[in-house]
Amino acid sequence: MRFGNRVSLFFWFLGIGALGAVVFYVPKEYQKPKDIEALALMSVEAFSYRIVDSNGTRSLLEARRADHFETYDVVHDATISHLKEPSKGYDVLQSRVVYKRGEHFDFSSGLTYSRSDGMELWSESGIYDSKQEIFDGKGPFVLENSAHKTKGIDLHYDKKNQSIVAKNVWASLEIKGKSR
Repeated sequence: MRFGNRVSLFFWFLGIGALGAVVFYVPKEYQKPKDIEALALMSVEAFSYRIVDSNGTRSLLEARRADHFETYDVVHDATISHLKEPSKGYDVLQSRVVYKRGEHFDFSSGLTYSRSDGMELWSESGIYDSKQEIFDGKGPFVLENSAHKTKGIDLHYDKKNQSIVAKNVWASLEIKGKSR
């Protein structure tokens, strides 16, 4: 056998082997990598989101960054302002990181909530169910306004039933200008 035929034969076997590898070793269907959840489907940097009606801006979300994943969203350095009915004030909520899954907002990095009437709430962490209108705080919290300051652990607030429950509560009340 001549040298040229041997080289040709070698490349024929090499080509057939490569073709066989492609045909026999490629998966039949696409398999999603296990860490695909770590990749955001969409990411937005330094943005403002407004909800506007005939009276003007009703709600404003400002954030440094937001990531949308397949089953949840993450908002970083969020400030949410909401204007209530005309002349009824406003609410402001701030948090370093907010995770949103369906109707649940997870404030595991803490939150600060304030109203125009002077009421302020700080909680180390918590979850808010927007459908049920229930906030379940975990860890220490501070609730205060001009007349009182309340500290405790594990705040549970049910807006529909107007109930607040907490553990290890300590309160300071101001009655007729005197602190007690």
